[in-house]
Amino acid sequence: MAKIDTAKIEGYAEMTAEEKLKALEDFEYEDNAQELERVKTQLSKANSEAAKNKRDRDTQKAADDEAMTELKARLAELEKRDRKSSAKARLLGCGVDENAAESMAECLADAGLSDEAASSFFTELKKHIDGVAKKAKSDAMTQTTPPQGGGGGAQSVDLSKKIEEAQAAGDFSAAAYYTRLQAEAAAGK
Repeated sequence: MAKIDTAKIEGYAEMTAEEKLKALEDFEYEDNAQELERVKTQLSKANSEAAKNKRDRDTQKAADDEAMTELKARLAELEKRDRKSSAKARLLGCGVDENAAESMAECLADAGLSDEAASSFFTELKKHIDGVAKKAKSDAMTQTTPPQGGGGGAQSVDLSKKIEEAQAAGDFSAAAYYTRLQAEAAAGK
């Protein structure tokens, strides 16, 4: 309970105990009801504004979170597209045909290999493809039989025709072989 300021009671110090009691019983506090009501109104308004601000902040945070999720999804999509494009270009560089390169690049992009792992993969793939091509050339050269010469130095095989056939087939190693044989035959005449 609030204390009574006895200085506001005139002559309080000279009063007898009965007079003091009577003065205290008659004492009326200042009316602070209006001030109290004003403070309550301000507090209520401040609480309402704080609640509105919290709702607005929560709504904005939810919108920001949604936007961030969309941006992350878009970034992941772009990174995958970049990995796929890069893988396809490298596969085409290794000699893989367009359709196979497209499907292989899709698989590699889905696998999400690191740049280092992808680089290692393509290096090893290129080595393998080069090895297979070298072996195929070697096998073609060992399986090609030299033409048999006819009697009297005449050739029974038309080397010019063999050279044209090899070039048409894209077998340049065989074309070079027949060209060498033709040159040797011409030098031997």
